[in-house]
Amino acid sequence: MNKKRKTWLKIGIVIAIASIGTLLLAFLSGIALAIGFGVLLAVINSIVGPMASEKPMMRLRNRETELRKSWNEFRVKGKLLYYPEWVGRRLIGVGFILAGFMVYVAIILALAIAADVIPASPSQNRSVLEGVAFVAAMLLIAPWITFIQVTKTAHEVSSSGLRRGSPWARSIHVSWGEVKGVSYSPWTDSYIVTTDKGKIKLRGVLDGIDFFKEMVSINVPPEKRASLEIR
Repeated sequence: MNKKRKTWLKIGIVIAIASIGTLLLAFLSGIALAIGFGVLLAVINSIVGPMASEKPMMRLRNRETELRKSWNEFRVKGKLLYYPEWVGRRLIGVGFILAGFMVYVAIILALAIAADVIPASPSQNRSVLEGVAFVAAMLLIAPWITFIQVTKTAHEVSSSGLRRGSPWARSIHVSWGEVKGVSYSPWTDSYIVTTDKGKIKLRGVLDGIDFFKEMVSINVPPEKRASLEIR
């Protein structure tokens, strides 16, 4: 092997080592950024979760206290069904983590395209960025939808009937005699009360769901809950 070939071989080896080193460094940097970002989101979640859910949960507890006074006055057993505080914190936290992750991905893609790491035509780059931006925007909205769902859902259940309290549907009140049927959906872990006024869906994770099942077993005839397994 002549001297010229040896020189080119050495240059090739140096370039290969440098390329591998650069890729390894970029990979390790990406992992470090992802870990750092995850830790930051976990810290934010530990602060934002309790702060976001504390006041709404306190309002729900105060509302239940007022309702209990009214129920006791009329000698009626009752319970306000709402999401437990730990569920609210967890769901809100997951929403923020998803949103933050998509923002992170959008930033990394934008930097990669700007640095020409992902070579493509301007129209292709624009399409990629628009798609990522759209998904990021949807996930940024997700925490607020979750927050509304968790803090505004409150169903009133008593021995005289129940009232639907959902941020996504109008409030309706029905007596147990108006109930046409009660069923359970394992896919959504929901108890569905069917009435002429509409359906009332109660998630199995709601605080007080056992009281609801007790009221159903007492006030709804067996033939109207034939498909319901009281869990």
